Amino acid sequence: MDSRALNDWVKAGEVLSAGEVLGFPTETIYGIGCNPKNEKAVDSLIALKGRERGKGLPLVAASSFFLEQLEIEESTKSRELRISLQEKHWPGALTIVLQLKQLAFAEGVSAPDGSIAVRVSPLAELVGLAEACGGFLIATSANLSGTPVAENSKSFIEYFPETNFMDVFRAGSRDTLPSTIVDLRLGEIKVLREGLVSLE
Repeated sequence: MDSRALNDWVKAGEVLSAGEVLGFPTETIYGIGCNPKNEKAVDSLIALKGRERGKGLPLVAASSFFLEQLEIEESTKSRELRISLQEKHWPGALTIVLQLKQLAFAEGVSAPDGSIAVRVSPLAELVGLAEACGGFLIATSANLSGTPVAENSKSFIEYFPETNFMDVFRAGSRDTLPSTIVDLRLGEIKVLREGLVSLE
């Protein structure tokens, strides 16, 4: 099928619930994703991007509540840091790397070591998409591996000619920087990628 431009967020949620891949705007760069618990959808997303398996895929949680439902392996210090950062920067463009005690998503979502990368978005529409997927949504950059991120519907269609996308580019509400990524697993803040959120 050809790319289909959607303007209805409810319909977009239905597309994700049906196990399809979807392009969408985020508070940072334009993204593409799917239901992280749908193995077929995850496989399709990895294949579409030409992404190497084993890297893991970033997640957006509908709220901190859903994160607390996961079995997270963390020290007291790591948990204190996580809660502090969540309270200060969520919803927002801060992605936190956490260790899970057991697999919670389809293969390919977690990194090989069992860790996940997750944030809570300030966009109500993106939160709605995550809710449509049961609380979590894969939200990775809308590009082919090693290429620039799509900045408009034209470039998205060039990358993904058969993929549904939200034809809503929120002028003035997005940033060209990606989210900041931090790893808290050793009980300290380790910045893996500088981004929109400054921790200085």
